[in-house]
Amino acid sequence: MKKMILFLFLVFPFLGYSQTDFGQWVVQEMENIKKGETDSKILEIKQRPLIRSQEFLEKLGFSENTILVEPIGDFIYSEIVEKFQGKHKTAAELYWDITLGKKKPNLFIESGAGRSEKISDIRETSLGTEFTTDRKYKSALAFNTRTITRLRRFDISNKNSVIVVNELVKDLGQGVKPYGPVYFDLIVDAYQKIDDHHFIYRSWSSYKGQGMKSSSTSLNVAKSVGNIFSLGALDKGLGLKIQSEAKNIWTKRKELFQSIILKHVN
Repeated sequence: MKKMILFLFLVFPFLGYSQTDFGQWVVQEMENIKKGETDSKILEIKQRPLIRSQEFLEKLGFSENTILVEPIGDFIYSEIVEKFQGKHKTAAELYWDITLGKKKPNLFIESGAGRSEKISDIRETSLGTEFTTDRKYKSALAFNTRTITRLRRFDISNKNSVIVVNELVKDLGQGVKPYGPVYFDLIVDAYQKIDDHHFIYRSWSSYKGQGMKSSSTSLNVAKSVGNIFSLGALDKGLGLKIQSEAKNIWTKRKELFQSIILKHVN
C-alpha cells in the first residue's frame, strides 16, 4: 500500500493532500522550529510564513498587490501578493519543474543573477522531494551557496488553491570556499484560483544567510530570501540590495514567470 501511495504521488504529484494535511504539517513544523529556538522574537520570525499561510486559508481574501521586504535583525522576512494570468495548478507545476531543473528557462541565470546553477541528487523521501543545489553568482559581492532543499506540495481543492513549500534541509557550504552558509530558509507559496484564466500568487518567506552580519546591514538592506518566483532567489547570495529596489527585482521575476505560464496555456 505504501509503495502504491508513493507511486501515485510521483505520477500525480498534486493528489493526496488536503487542507487538513497542510494544517497538520504546519503544526508539526511549528513544533520543530520551536524545539531549536529559545529567543521569542526570532521564533516569531521563523514561524511567520506558517502563520500567514494558515491565516490565508482561513480567510481567503483577495488582498491588494503587496511587495514587502523587511530586515529584522539577522533575518529578512518577505511577503508578495500578485495577480497572474493563467491557471493556478499549471503555475504551481511549472514552479515545481523549474525548481528541480526539469524545465527551462533557468530563471536564476536568465535574470542575470547567476553564472551557473547545478541541481543534483533529486530524491523522493517520506517528507517530500529533496535535492542539492550549487549556485555561482555574478556579483563580486556574492557568496556562492550549496544546500539541500526540500519541496512539499498540497492541493487544497476546497479552497481552489495549491500550496508549495520550499525549505532548507541542510547547508553544505560550511568550510567549502568560497561558499557562505545559509542558516534558515523557509518559503510558503500559495496559488489561488480566481477564475479559469487568473490566479493570485502569494508568498511568505523567512531567510537568514551568508553576509547578513556584514557591516552593510546597517543600511537597512533587503537581502536574499525566497525562491525563484520570490524576491529572494534573484537576490540570494548576491550581496545587499536596498529596500527601494525590491519592486524592480520582483517586476523582472514576475514578467519572466508570467511569460512562461502563458506559453503553457491549454
